[in-house]
Amino acid sequence: MLFVLYRYSQDFISQLEGGGAAAELHIKRTMPFGDPNTRHQAAIEQLKSGVLKPAATVDCNPDELFRVTNNIDAPWVENDEVLMFDDNAVLSSTSVGDVIKAGDGNFYMVESTGYSPLNIDDLNGQSYPLPNKPLLLGK
Repeated sequence: MLFVLYRYSQDFISQLEGGGAAAELHIKRTMPFGDPNTRHQAAIEQLKSGVLKPAATVDCNPDELFRVTNNIDAPWVENDEVLMFDDNAVLSSTSVGDVIKAGDGNFYMVESTGYSPLNIDDLNGQSYPLPNKPLLLGK
């Protein structure tokens, strides 16, 4: 299945360091023990405002997504399943609060265990680069 990972840009990180509304939304979205509805609303607001942007596609089995997008033996962006297309994206490992668009067209948020669906429609029909290898059918 093809997934699209959404990340902040490197430029946006300086806004977080300054505090204010940008930092408040970031904290609400990434608090692992916070209220799921608060995290979801913060993520939706960041998606709609363009703060969270598509940064990479990942072509893998859904059960492998978390492993493939974490730095384990090497940087995750070097995994064969990953195609980065935003050189300005923050390249941290996937963690609670991160947003992923799955091949089914739905958006999901990473939780402390698994993923939860976000109640948001497709964002302007954005398209993404295809992986540099054929998709495996049935995966």
